[in-house]
Amino acid sequence: MKTYFHNLDGLRFFAFLSVFISHIVLFLGYHNESLFFTKFKQLFLVQGDLGVNFFFVLSGFLITYLLFQEIKKSSTIKLSSFYMRRILRIWPIYFIVIILGFFIIPPIAKMVGGDFPFSTLSDVSVIPWYLLFVANISMTFQNAPNIFVAVLWSISVEEQFYLIWPLLMKKFSHKTFGYIILFIILVSFFGRLPFVYHYGLSQYFTISVMSALAVGAGLAYCVEYTKIKKYFIKISRRKIVLLYILIFSLVPFKGALSDIFIDGSYRFLYAIIPLVFSILFALVIAEQNYCENSLFKIGKKKILTYLGKISYGLYAYHLIAVFIVLSFVKTIGLHTKYTNLYLYFTIIISSFLLTILISHLSYKYIEKRFLKLKEKFTV
Repeated sequence: MKTYFHNLDGLRFFAFLSVFISHIVLFLGYHNESLFFTKFKQLFLVQGDLGVNFFFVLSGFLITYLLFQEIKKSSTIKLSSFYMRRILRIWPIYFIVIILGFFIIPPIAKMVGGDFPFSTLSDVSVIPWYLLFVANISMTFQNAPNIFVAVLWSISVEEQFYLIWPLLMKKFSHKTFGYIILFIILVSFFGRLPFVYHYGLSQYFTISVMSALAVGAGLAYCVEYTKIKKYFIKISRRKIVLLYILIFSLVPFKGALSDIFIDGSYRFLYAIIPLVFSILFALVIAEQNYCENSLFKIGKKKILTYLGKISYGLYAYHLIAVFIVLSFVKTIGLHTKYTNLYLYFTIIISSFLLTILISHLSYKYIEKRFLKLKEKFTV
């Protein structure tokens, strides 16, 4: 029987939403120099890396949990089937975005007239990095050619994880694997620590972000091989409320850190914050999956569940949708760099709805076809 966690799709949507909010603030061309907007943006709006962090934790949990189930069922991992499942799930949209971002959108942007509030260039010299799923390494040391393909950096990290993880799980026993997970978390933290002042190394480099995937894997390990699942089942509502209060309280704290000069005193804080959020996100996943006293189960909201199901498309296509909306704005004679608040919200809503439409069509007519093929390789 196929394992399915009913409450995780909705969580995926909220992870995407944090990325979307961050990007619309950065890339929609709205210009506002007021102190309030600047501070609000810094503390709350440009926190899209938290959404990516959540995606990583969730992926680490799901992949590790499912592989543990496969080991329990058949005493091994069928690597060819695992890799085919990942290929069928990830590659179609990934390569669609590569084709659009490198070959189709740049010439269209040139025809429309350029002058967008973001780069629409096409540097084909970096395509090999994307084809080999190491786009994050490229972005560690140089800027992405344009925002449309830039979002693929996190997909590259996940593909690297998918390549190595089943090999490790197949080789080592579950008793040893717990130590391996802890080791990876520590290596990721201490690897990030010296480079917190280097945005690329701290945000995109595989070692720096691997702690989030490992924390998710650690949750799967604890659920399967420790008694912690019983604790999650009976956790009180009071503790659940405190968990969410803590998460929402730490968001502005993280934003405020950008005002603190990074020296020896604060380097540790910069490095530990992503790990702290990863652990908190793992607790949210556990609460939604197992807790009997949850304030709400997000899986009960069908619209959120569906938006979560198409969240890969939402994440991959949303900046393309932004480009389409801004191109329309430009063709009707309006500026794509502006201070008009009403125009800003109109573009936000239009971009959001268009993202959903594109993702829905992609899921219905493209992804579902590959997902059906994927079932043939399900254990």
